[in-house]
Amino acid sequence: MDDSRRAPVCRFGPDRRLTLLCAVLAAGAAAFVALSGDAAGRVLVGVAAVLLAGYAVTDVAFWPRLIANGSGLQIRTPTTRTTLPWSDVAEVRVDERSHLGLLSRTLE
Repeated sequence: MDDSRRAPVCRFGPDRRLTLLCAVLAAGAAAFVALSGDAAGRVLVGVAAVLLAGYAVTDVAFWPRLIANGSGLQIRTPTTRTTLPWSDVAEVRVDERSHLGLLSRTLE
C-alpha cells in the first residue's frame, strides 16, 4: 500500500520524561527503604515508592492514552478502552487553564 495515501495518526499520552522521573524517584525511594534504619521513615518512603512506581507502570502500560486516526478516536485508560467513530465526536478542543502559575492543558 502506498504510504502517501494513508490517513495521518496522532497519538497523545503522558510525557515520557515525567514517567522516567517517577521511575527514578521510585527506585531511589526503594533504595532508601532497603538501607534505612528508621522504621517510621521506611514505611512513609515505602508508600511513596509504591505510588511512584504505580504511576510509572500505568503511564507505560497505557501509552498512548488517545489515538486519533481516520476511523475515529481510540481511548485507553486503566478503566476504559473504547473507540469512538468521528460521527459520534461533536468537537475536539484544547482547554488551557492557569492556576498558581502552573499551566494545565486538557484535550476535550
